[in-house]
Amino acid sequence: MKNKNKLIAVIDIGSHSIRLFIGSIVRKGYFKDIENLWVPILIGKDTFSKGIISNQTIREVITVMKNFKEVIDGYKIDLVKAIGTSSIREAANADVLIERILNATGIRIEIIEPIVETRIFYNGVKRLMKDRFGFQFEKVLLFSIGGGATQIVLQNENKVIFSETHNQGTLRILRNFEIPEKFITQTLRPLSYRFTNTLNHFTNIEDITRFVVLNDDVLNLIKQIHEEKEVQGIYRITKKKILSFYNEVKAMTPQDLKKKFGINENVSGTTWVAFLLVGMLYKLTGAKEVLFPDISMSKAMLNQLSFREENLLKMDEETKKDVISAAHHIGRKFKFDETHADYVAKIALSIFDQMRDIYGFDKKERLYLEVAAILHDIGSFVSSSNHHKHSQRLISFCEILGLDNSEIQLIALIARYHRRAIPKPSHTDFTNLSREGRIIVSRLAAILRIADGIDNSHTQVIQDLKINIIEDKCEILVKLPMDKGDYLDILRFSVAQKSDLFENFFGLRVILESML
Repeated sequence: MKNKNKLIAVIDIGSHSIRLFIGSIVRKGYFKDIENLWVPILIGKDTFSKGIISNQTIREVITVMKNFKEVIDGYKIDLVKAIGTSSIREAANADVLIERILNATGIRIEIIEPIVETRIFYNGVKRLMKDRFGFQFEKVLLFSIGGGATQIVLQNENKVIFSETHNQGTLRILRNFEIPEKFITQTLRPLSYRFTNTLNHFTNIEDITRFVVLNDDVLNLIKQIHEEKEVQGIYRITKKKILSFYNEVKAMTPQDLKKKFGINENVSGTTWVAFLLVGMLYKLTGAKEVLFPDISMSKAMLNQLSFREENLLKMDEETKKDVISAAHHIGRKFKFDETHADYVAKIALSIFDQMRDIYGFDKKERLYLEVAAILHDIGSFVSSSNHHKHSQRLISFCEILGLDNSEIQLIALIARYHRRAIPKPSHTDFTNLSREGRIIVSRLAAILRIADGIDNSHTQVIQDLKINIIEDKCEILVKLPMDKGDYLDILRFSVAQKSDLFENFFGLRVILESML
């Protein structure tokens, strides 16, 4: 396939607007802007205040989508991707809207999770920023605020160490806090502290050197006050100027913004709230400047779709590194035994790799196993008693950029079954999984139990491990130091205590022997 002639259209149905972005692939991973259309419609106003999207709003959305379809047909687009976020995701009649749009236009809307939305944005920003402004080498806080949700990503030395989604956005705030405008700053200030509170488990927020903001409304405002030429789609504002402008906006009202800067009436309120939050959050950091990348969700999605297959493989490797980095930082937050966790992960992956060809394990499952192994003991932070259950709960509430919620729940269950009871019909979290999900959890938990049994004493004594599968037996050959030969009986006992799920699932008796 020759990407240079390929046209891709992305439709982003947001909380207060619908955007159509069309790009032409010019070479691998790069695209040229062809069309960028934006229509304000306050879908989130319905969802966040009434819980459903009104018939009137649905009709308005369908009208816009029909017009976009005409534009798409005119360009003879090769690929169309339509996405919806919180304003549709949370509406009780989301299925009705999706079905009516499909019937009217033939375009199917895909609802994406907040963590997926964050990853798309992050990938787009990472590609745009590259190594400029210290993005790859310093401690960076990425703040993405939409109409319905806010995402925060903390990156250090080009690795994601923390991400979190808050169910608060500009339009939701305006709907939920029906208070006089003069009191809005008092309402937003504790919210900005809430956004950054969890960060204190990972870093001192004052140490952040770069502050990156993603918000279309704020970007349009910044373009009007920015005097210098942007650097390849990135607007750079100094501390002095951003704080001065923040104080000016704080003294204004949405109507003032509309009048002075020509802000559209539908977004003047959300622009005002978004910029106030940006200013408050920035003041908490030690960053010397604020960076505003000119990238919307539509552009970020098109960026993701524009990659050729070989580049997608590279991105998968980058994603894996971010996932493992985030898992380690979550473990440190809960004071885990990192040496034991990494050793168990190493043993588990060795077993997985040696069995993969025989049992056809999926590549993604390897990542699930590694994350579960890293985090399997974090429940001890709550209590050593039943810590496997606490591990499941803690993991299930974590966000890891690169994994969606269903994958997090799989990992939580894999970690939960690293000890004690094996999966049972009475375990509703397990039985509620799909058949494929139950199989993944069972076989990966079976491997994790064996790996944890090998390092049950947290001494990391074995130096190497080899798996031999012969008929109905799984022979585990371990290499011990010369002075630890008598440790074999201890290993046999601890592994035997945890081999039940492995033997039940794979139908293999586990035999542990010393490597000759």
